[in-house]
Amino acid sequence: MSSICVAGAGIGGLVAAMKLSAQGHDVTVYEYNAKEDCGLEQTDSFDATAMDYAGIEIPEGYLCSGNELTFYPLDPEEEPLILPCDENYRNITVDRKELFSYFYSLAVAEVQGDD
Repeated sequence: MSSICVAGAGIGGLVAAMKLSAQGHDVTVYEYNAKEDCGLEQTDSFDATAMDYAGIEIPEGYLCSGNELTFYPLDPEEEPLILPCDENYRNITVDRKELFSYFYSLAVAEVQGDD
């Protein structure tokens, strides 16, 4: 197999490194920041099918049940508009730094051959 360099230890870079290593490639990830400085100070919310598609187990506590969206009009005389969530929709809401740490541990385990 090939020796591959991945530039950046963002979520995409870590998943790419993990998947390439699983295919038998020798993968090296280069990142400008120290590990503790990786990941933005924000919360991500996304469809859980992204994790399913990537074949990544979803940790307990990351899944949120159907979140409703409520839009409040500027005119206080008007009623808010509530958009219910599809009952089959699986949403993940997680701190980006926590998500980075999770993907980092998965990538390291894959490269080291841990199960």
